[in-house]
Amino acid sequence: MINWPKQPEKDGGTRPLTSTHSVLGYEDTLVSVQDIEWKLDSQKQTNREVKAQLEAFTQSVHDSIDQHGMRWPIILKEGQDKKYTCYIGNDRMAYAVENNYTHISAIVVDNATDKLKIVQRTRQHDALEGFSDTVS
Repeated sequence: MINWPKQPEKDGGTRPLTSTHSVLGYEDTLVSVQDIEWKLDSQKQTNREVKAQLEAFTQSVHDSIDQHGMRWPIILKEGQDKKYTCYIGNDRMAYAVENNYTHISAIVVDNATDKLKIVQRTRQHDALEGFSDTVS
């Protein structure tokens, strides 16, 4: 299922950006984008050349989501200023916010080991499927 960015909210309710895949062994859930701290790497960058490369990557993520949907849930950890902090998936968070999604598929982890396992599983799965565009 592809989450087209211009789909209307239903009856004033939620508008979730859902992932097309789940990670075996990890539960994903819909989390309100309002509860997530996030920031694009390009916003933190002062070097113009690096900033331009990061902005191009962000655009490729957005293009991939438009074409294929969001393949994998983002990865969150417990936050400080908000309920959660985005561990992996800041570009997908930007897409959700820019396209007025209210919720996003996420996996909440409490350690870096689980984060690494999830990233490895998603990359292995994409490689098996022959999907080289692993940005969404």
